[in-house]
Amino acid sequence: RLADAVAEKVKALLARATSQTQSEDFVGAYRSLASCLEFSPNEATSAAVQSAIRVTGLELRRLIADQRSQRKFDEALALLNAAAPVDESLLALRDTVEKEKAAYLLAEYNRRAASGLALLRSKDWQGAISAYEEAETFVSNGPSQKQLAFARIMAEVDDALNANDLMNAATLLFRAEDTGGDPSAFRSEEHTSELQSR
Repeated sequence: RLADAVAEKVKALLARATSQTQSEDFVGAYRSLASCLEFSPNEATSAAVQSAIRVTGLELRRLIADQRSQRKFDEALALLNAAAPVDESLLALRDTVEKEKAAYLLAEYNRRAASGLALLRSKDWQGAISAYEEAETFVSNGPSQKQLAFARIMAEVDDALNANDLMNAATLLFRAEDTGGDPSAFRSEEHTSELQSR
């Protein structure tokens, strides 16, 4: 009979989902559970499916907690995105993880940007460039773009001055000013006197 065949299919899918959950293949487990939901020929089978969804959800939450503590936000979100269509109770957790990820990225960006500013003030242009470029790996096109552009040009100014190319250095200083930075606040006294002597 058709009902018996469907019940057997659901039973097999539930067994597969249980096995997948035990091996932490949560994406596979939720695919199996989604297939179960398409069938659920009677209330007894439906109850079994809902029970399996709850058990899988508990295991998934445990894994997600570990991933959050290790800052593996992308992995956690990939699992939650796979699971949410089957288990809507995970939607709130997915929103929380997305917010945690955004806060973490911003904090890491700010930490590196602050390091870049300190290096900028000490006239370590290459160090500042590295710090700002690293910050950009956390938040692209962040608010420190002006300082990064400024540091890059000031490194060119130093190269020009070291090569005794004072005209190019002066031109570059105008470009540095256009970034929104203030070259006079950062360039060394000897560079200032060299340019003034021209």
